[in-house]
This record gives sequence, C-alpha cells and structure tokens, in this order.
Amino acid sequence: MPVRDPVPVRARTEPVTRNDLAAQVQQLEQALSTYFDNSTLGARQLPAPDVVFARHYIGKVRNGRKVIYGKFYPIGRYKGDDAGLVISTDDGNLLWDLQFDVQDGQIVRFYVGGR
Repeated sequence: MPVRDPVPVRARTEPVTRNDLAAQVQQLEQALSTYFDNSTLGARQLPAPDVVFARHYIGKVRNGRKVIYGKFYPIGRYKGDDAGLVISTDDGNLLWDLQFDVQDGQIVRFYVGGR
C-alpha cells in the first residue's frame, strides 16, 4: 500500500529518543505491510485501492502499554491537508485508523471511515 514517509511520532508521556520513535514507526509499517493480506473484510471495509495515503501518528501509553494511533487519509484530497489537520465525519474507506501495540508488534484495532 503506497504511503509517504511518516511524520515523526511525538511522545509526550515518557522520554524517548528519535531513534526509538523511528524504530517503533518502522515496526508499525512492517506490520501494516502484511496486515491486509489475509483479511476477510469486504472491499468497502478495507483502505481504498490505488490511493496514496498520508498519515499522522500519535504515540501514547495506555493501560501501561505503548500504543501508536495512526490516522490515514488520501494525499491532496482535503484542502489544507499539508497543514496537518484533517477532519471528516465519514469518507468511507478513504479515511482509516489503526492502533498498534508496540510491545506486541501487532495492529490491535483497524477501522475505516472514523468508526
């Protein structure tokens, strides 16, 4: 799935190095590269095909576990998306989110359209 280079994760809950952040994002990207391969979801429940997605990552500690939240949206679709904020109530499978557990190296939640 084509995506542009991620924006560095900004961790506010504990001190981490830029190398730690890059490694965590790389771990997420690796998990994402195969996550949809064996999916039983229908086409409308998966990211839109043939779309290049930008994304925002936010790192948090939730219930004692490091989690990266990812928000994905098509490059150039929304006015001002280069400014870094996209808000939409529903745009089907053009908008999708995930949660990644850093310790387990697994995507633990995925949903399209902000649902």
